[in-house]
Amino acid sequence: MKWDWKRESERFLTVARNAEIRISELKYKASRSSSSVHKMDHDENLARALFYGHLHGRDFLSTRELLIAYLQTLTAKPHPGAEAFSLETFERAWEHEKSTLLAQLKAGT
Repeated sequence: MKWDWKRESERFLTVARNAEIRISELKYKASRSSSSVHKMDHDENLARALFYGHLHGRDFLSTRELLIAYLQTLTAKPHPGAEAFSLETFERAWEHEKSTLLAQLKAGT
């Protein structure tokens, strides 16, 4: 399939926005429950929102190869500040988003 950087950028924005919507829901649920499930889900969605928001509209989206190269060298993660319940969960989720996208791109999907 031919690479369409505009479509990919919009897809990344959609993923980020959907995760942001979930964050609000999960923050509320986490505040009303002692279960760690909502907190973990919150942090995973926070990582997804920040990861895909970071990719949206960037120059390296111009080709699949540039995006792959960027992801392979991406080591810095944003610090979620007080928004994350667990920094460890956030970082693990960030790495999962990165490795999943990288695998998809390399497979051409």
